[in-house]
Amino acid sequence: MLLTLAWGSLFFPGLFAFCTWALRRSRPEWTDIDCVMISTRLVSSVQAVLATGSGIVVIRSCNNVISDRHWLAREYVWFLIPYMIYDTYAMYLCEWYRARDQNRGHATTFRNFLSQNRLMITHHAVILFVLVPVAQRLRGHLGDFFVGCIFTAELSTPFVSLGRILIQASKAAAHPSVQGEWNPHASHLPILPDPPFPLHVLGLRPTAGAEPDPSAIQHPFLLQRGQRLPHRSPDLLVLSAVQESSSAL
Repeated sequence: MLLTLAWGSLFFPGLFAFCTWALRRSRPEWTDIDCVMISTRLVSSVQAVLATGSGIVVIRSCNNVISDRHWLAREYVWFLIPYMIYDTYAMYLCEWYRARDQNRGHATTFRNFLSQNRLMITHHAVILFVLVPVAQRLRGHLGDFFVGCIFTAELSTPFVSLGRILIQASKAAAHPSVQGEWNPHASHLPILPDPPFPLHVLGLRPTAGAEPDPSAIQHPFLLQRGQRLPHRSPDLLVLSAVQESSSAL
């Protein structure tokens, strides 16, 4: 029991640290929250594969679903306890990184962690304080087959985690443009002073090569019934020299 608990206490946090380190080395453009969240999903997938494999082994070895026994039915439960504790901490770590980017306080971070992960926290608490005592003590030496069936309930977790990993990875790949990467196509745009001055629109004209639309408006301040904006995106003519006494449109 103690040896299994020790192995679980080393395996899951160690795997999480290794995945985070590897992602930071291989994807330096990703943020800390991206690396931590993807690493958490990877560790969850590994745990689910181990639990499902253990459950299949237990089920196949029990010919009598009541009295037959297999050592994995008890040992993997001890191995699962450190994972539940680690996963709770990993969820809080993800929330902490998210709160750090948003400059939130510790109290607010903890409240958000409890409110946003209410179901997972309840799930882990029920396993630790209800299912573990039942599986290890209260059931006696009966029902290893059904414990194996419970293990196989993790079969869907790798697929769910894979979907979330792909979503998070796609968001991480889009981060540079979101966080202010220079857009070469916007080099013609003027830089506004701080505070920005009011822009006075002189008129709208179609882009080069566009055919005039008779139903489009010819003056920016006159719009009659039935008229509409041009189909092509217009160029905006801006009066750069604005007197301080001029009023914004």
